[in-house]
Amino acid sequence: MSFASLVGQNKALTLLTRAVTSGRLAHAYLFAGPDGVGKHTAAHAMAAVLLCRNPTGMEPCGSCPGCRKVHSGNHPDLLLIRPEGAAIKIDQIRELKKALTFAPFESRQRVVLIEDVHTMRREAGNSLLKLLEEPPPDNVLILIGSTNGPILDTIVSRCQVIPFAPLPLTLTAAVIGHHRPDLDQSGCLSLAALADGCPGQALALEA
Repeated sequence: MSFASLVGQNKALTLLTRAVTSGRLAHAYLFAGPDGVGKHTAAHAMAAVLLCRNPTGMEPCGSCPGCRKVHSGNHPDLLLIRPEGAAIKIDQIRELKKALTFAPFESRQRVVLIEDVHTMRREAGNSLLKLLEEPPPDNVLILIGSTNGPILDTIVSRCQVIPFAPLPLTLTAAVIGHHRPDLDQSGCLSLAALADGCPGQALALEA
């Protein structure tokens, strides 16, 4: 996963580039925006850069042990939390807290991706909040949340928010066309209009 595949999110990329290249990373980020505009792509690209041993700017080298393990999905310092069923459960957050009591295994820092944070019930959210208030060192948490769902204000306030926005119609159509070369321009534009500038949603409609 690479930032090269992120389209139309210049503000988000600028904020993340500044953080990575300056070496002043926040302990927690919230990638917030509608579904299907590149939040997950950016989060996984960020993890790849942070765990790469020889990155060039915002691009991982792709060949170091860190990159190979990220690509194969077995890097010990990359933790991924996804909803179990319809929601992220409090037990998942409790297990995460236990894991973060240990230092990173191989890298200078551990990266935690929490997808669909808007699915958390209040109990799980409050448990996560305690982690955000007293973050263990050498860990970067990246929360991914949809603006179509509720995210606790207390969680938002303890993260650096990286905003993601819908893409212009023509750019949305171009992304759709890249993934669906069988569609003509008219079909791509029609799907782009239906998805309100969210190419991921458009591609899901056609899946």
